[in-house]
Amino acid sequence: MKTPIALLLTAALLTAILAGCASIPRNAAEVKQTPVRYAESTVYGQGPLYPFDESVAEADVIADVTIVSWLDEALEGFAVTYFSVKVNAVLKGDAPGTFILLQSGSSERTYDRMPLHQVGERLLMFLKNPVTEEEWGDPASWERQLYKEVYWPFSMNSSYMEIYPIGDTLYAADRNGFLTRTISQRRAFSKSGAYTQLDDEIRNALRGQMDEVDPFASSGHRTRFFWYDEVVREIELLTEEGGETP
Repeated sequence: MKTPIALLLTAALLTAILAGCASIPRNAAEVKQTPVRYAESTVYGQGPLYPFDESVAEADVIADVTIVSWLDEALEGFAVTYFSVKVNAVLKGDAPGTFILLQSGSSERTYDRMPLHQVGERLLMFLKNPVTEEEWGDPASWERQLYKEVYWPFSMNSSYMEIYPIGDTLYAADRNGFLTRTISQRRAFSKSGAYTQLDDEIRNALRGQMDEVDPFASSGHRTRFFWYDEVVREIELLTEEGGETP
């Protein structure tokens, strides 16, 4: 459900992108780790809550990416952070082999249940295409922007899944549970058929991996885990048919 508050947050995020609010990138030519996962100041914010099929439909680009480096952050106004990412696979739309990713939050202010990404993290992202020069509308301002090709999530908590390996098998984790809540409530709610129910041993191993990189994950997070290949197959079916699940 897209609440008025959620829509305002989305509008504010787009305004931040259009304003070109990042400062000069420090360490742009080297790998830089994210300063913090959670800032001392943490505020509530969630954005529109899209179920999985609507996220697939809403996204211009769906990509499996790895965070390569923290680039910079905007500390004024609507706080955002910029990352360089490497593309492992594109499941919908078009994207270059590397691109700049925007995330809400900064080292001074992050959002509840949404830690900042960090180097090495692998994510399945549901994104909007970069804003074009025509959409920007101000040629002089456009030329001053440091990041002209920025991909951005259309929602905070239902625009990505975290990817974790166990041996040679990949699993996808829905950190906050909003994206896959409908699937979990009714497991056959998919075009490909029922998702495989993961056993407790696998779930505990995945939870252990998450806790290693983010101790906050074990407190107040409603993570749901899935076979990565089944998530990819569902995206392919939804994209091919161009429709939502029944």
